[in-house]
Amino acid sequence: MGSVTELFKQAVGIAPIRPTPLDLKLLGNTVDGLGRTAPMSGYTLTGNNGPTWINFDQALSRDQYQGVVFLIVSSILRKASDIPWGVFLPGKNDERAEQVKANHPLIDLMWKPNEKDESWADIIEQMGGYLLLRGNSYCFTVKPAAGSKRGQLQEMYVLPAHRVKPKAGERYIDPVKGYRFDEGNGKATDYEREQIIHVKYWNPDSAIEGLSPLVAMGKMATAANSAIDTQVGQFQNQGPKGIIYDESDESPWTAEQAGNVRRWWNSFFTGGRRQGEMPIVGGKLGYLQLGLSATDLDTLEALQVTTRQLCSGYGYPAELLNDKAASTYNNVSEARKAAITDSVLPFLRRLRDGVNRSLGTAYPDGAYFDIITTGVPELQEDRKEQVQTLAAAWWMTSQDKQREMGIKVDDTLPKYLIPSTLQTVEELTGAAPGDEAPGAGDEVN
Repeated sequence: MGSVTELFKQAVGIAPIRPTPLDLKLLGNTVDGLGRTAPMSGYTLTGNNGPTWINFDQALSRDQYQGVVFLIVSSILRKASDIPWGVFLPGKNDERAEQVKANHPLIDLMWKPNEKDESWADIIEQMGGYLLLRGNSYCFTVKPAAGSKRGQLQEMYVLPAHRVKPKAGERYIDPVKGYRFDEGNGKATDYEREQIIHVKYWNPDSAIEGLSPLVAMGKMATAANSAIDTQVGQFQNQGPKGIIYDESDESPWTAEQAGNVRRWWNSFFTGGRRQGEMPIVGGKLGYLQLGLSATDLDTLEALQVTTRQLCSGYGYPAELLNDKAASTYNNVSEARKAAITDSVLPFLRRLRDGVNRSLGTAYPDGAYFDIITTGVPELQEDRKEQVQTLAAAWWMTSQDKQREMGIKVDDTLPKYLIPSTLQTVEELTGAAPGDEAPGAGDEVN
């Protein structure tokens, strides 16, 4: 009541204009270091909560594996599935490795990796997906402990990475002594280190677990999801958030009346049964906008920026996600090639090395897995340049050229193929063999 009287006296000029007790209460703790009042300082009309970051410690959810992240990871895995794997034997006498086409235990393993009716492509996709998303990929292997096939891979089962925990060893140079797998039913299974193929990314904070790319880029992923949520929320609500109030001269709304207005409003603008219809009111309503529109917030631009950052983290060209503004490539073919060389092949080689490491010395012939890139369309231009370069290298034997191309050596081919246009110095100068060649200052006719 005192504040109202004070305001009346100030309005009629009886009292000087100065903050009322109510004003002072609102302005409490809003004076800067120079004693100046800063009205509304510390107040955020549209919410003052801090950012909520995505939690990557739990199982992958739709909040983590959606939107931009899904587009990037699924694109990498899809391209990786087009690159075949093969079994190779080490070359002898400086020969290139030879691919095994049949009649080998590793070929049988690729044909049937396990009893779950999964294909080799399924195994690689699962291992690659967990590696790209979690930074760790775990694969349980079945190997005979005795007999002629002792230590040889018989079956492979990819384990959900978020349910596997490495058990730390006692020494730094021997960091992992085993693994514990959460079966999901309240029970856990312990595995020996030799039973698990563990492929991981480097982690500066841990020697036993890899660092997830999404943890390192967590704020970018959160920003991308938030931009999409904001955009979709405003689409569904047909505009930014705001306050509806009564502009008529009647008494303020009761709680029941306000609830009725809220429900009436929601039926038109928040996915209600009458969304899209024209609302009709009998009084005068006011609207106070509390947020900014998607255009004012630059959500589209923010989404593009975070998309480029996430693509950069995965080595994937943003241009392939229809970001023409960020393109630094002359054409789409160059972008596709960059996706293979900078993103797909590095992670496939990491998987390959992890699987080969588990083979050890179990196979007397030294067989190992490798990826076959000779048929990748995006790399054919490089192969064409290699052929042209080798064709001009007349000083190399035909067999060495075949080794460089990674094809089987044919010893029936001529050893050297020298162009007929090449001449010796003697032929060029007319000198007899054994004569001294002309010096730098001599004239050649």
